[in-house]
Amino acid sequence: RGDPRRRHRFVRVRNPAGQRRGAWRGPWSEGSSEMASLSDAELDRYGFAYDDDSDSWMSLADLFENFSELIVCRVHNLSVLSMRNTWHEAVFRGSWTEWLSGGCLEKGGRPLTNPQYMLDVTNPNLELDISLSQRFEATPHDLVSMGLLLVKVESNREYRAHRLDFCQVVHHTACSSAQRITLGLHLEPGRYILLPCTEIASQEAFFTLRIYSRGASCNARELVADQPPASLCFAFTAYPEVGTRVLVLSARGLPRLVLGANPYCQVFFEGGGPRLEPGPSPTHPEWNEPLVFYRRTDQRVIAFEIRSERAVVDAFLAHGQIDQDEWFKGGDGVQELQLYGHRQVSGAGSPMRPNKTERVRLAAKLFVQIFSTNDLLYI
Repeated sequence: RGDPRRRHRFVRVRNPAGQRRGAWRGPWSEGSSEMASLSDAELDRYGFAYDDDSDSWMSLADLFENFSELIVCRVHNLSVLSMRNTWHEAVFRGSWTEWLSGGCLEKGGRPLTNPQYMLDVTNPNLELDISLSQRFEATPHDLVSMGLLLVKVESNREYRAHRLDFCQVVHHTACSSAQRITLGLHLEPGRYILLPCTEIASQEAFFTLRIYSRGASCNARELVADQPPASLCFAFTAYPEVGTRVLVLSARGLPRLVLGANPYCQVFFEGGGPRLEPGPSPTHPEWNEPLVFYRRTDQRVIAFEIRSERAVVDAFLAHGQIDQDEWFKGGDGVQELQLYGHRQVSGAGSPMRPNKTERVRLAAKLFVQIFSTNDLLYI
């Protein structure tokens, strides 16, 4: 403006804490003598505008003189009416307490004794942006050193995880005493648990966790219950007494169909259960999928049915089951479950005696690892 030797280059800055803490009060700030020297027409011409009380204007020279670090912020498009790729946002405000602050993975703490948040990823290569921040009111001396831990868990888990060796560590950040830490990554389909961690156990602080997912929601939710909660239904049925974790590894020797096979494994428990997606081999599929079950002592069977995908009706291949006497059998070692098929038995051609099927023992096996415990807080 005016003499070229007196021209300035300006930058518009925004303080997330507003005018209460750390607002710029120097030259060209709101209410400064420099701003007061400009007419309303000049303010409009040069684009000096303030959207809220967190906005400030300053010269580029003052920016370089007063700041030593710049952080580039990503603005996520959350509009449901936008034609561009939109993001889904989940916000949680939580706290670390004396009994819910187990330390971090790097320091050998108990990271699962921290707040837990479950994520369900259904889209391949889903992009996530995660932000963990502490309260702005905290001074630098009050900020705790914190980090993020992401683990993959069983596809049917509904309650808090308690054993880290049953989880697959996907990513963990180094702990930092910064006011905010961020994490960006891509995830494959599955169920995950995200843990905000303090570096030192038993520290207390408030935090805000923001989870952004591109294109599809990850159904983020906080896990509070450690085990199935007591309810009125348990007044008529026994409360679960056994926790069982089954790692479905692979199958061998499945019957080969003429038109090929794309075998998947359907698990049945209490009338329903998860489906394990098809393996790459038609006769030797591999799944390596863990599952967790909470069972009453009179619930004796977890059943597996292996089928092949078809355009109209899926073809049955084999079935097997885990009986009650196999719950604690063999510790954590690999077990072989016998698989059975179906064979049609002729009804002698009589309308009164239609064709039937009978169970046939196959030369096929299902390989699993079974871990069971009577302590529901140990699974």
